[in-house]
Amino acid sequence: MTRLDFAYCFARVSRFYGIDPLRLLALPVRMFWTLFNEIDRLRAEEMADWLPVHLTAAGIGARELHDRLRQRVGTPLAFAELPDGGWAAGEPGLTEKARTRLRARFG
Repeated sequence: MTRLDFAYCFARVSRFYGIDPLRLLALPVRMFWTLFNEIDRLRAEEMADWLPVHLTAAGIGARELHDRLRQRVGTPLAFAELPDGGWAAGEPGLTEKARTRLRARFG
């Protein structure tokens, strides 16, 4: 059985997102773990933006590191062309499918 250090997870989410502990406790459990699981990905995105400049100046292989970080980030949003412009009921915003997926994931 794997031991989970919940205090660490709680502190990490609180610090990274700037959420005070009482508000964090009020989040739905699914939302908490989703936020926790996205921290590394978000940090990789931030590092991919500024690290190559610093590494290039230092003469270190920035391209390889940048590629690894971008791979870790993945593709957060992918938009497909839809006949009606991709909007729910022709209005700007999320499609009904996207709304349904968000509700299913975050409650």
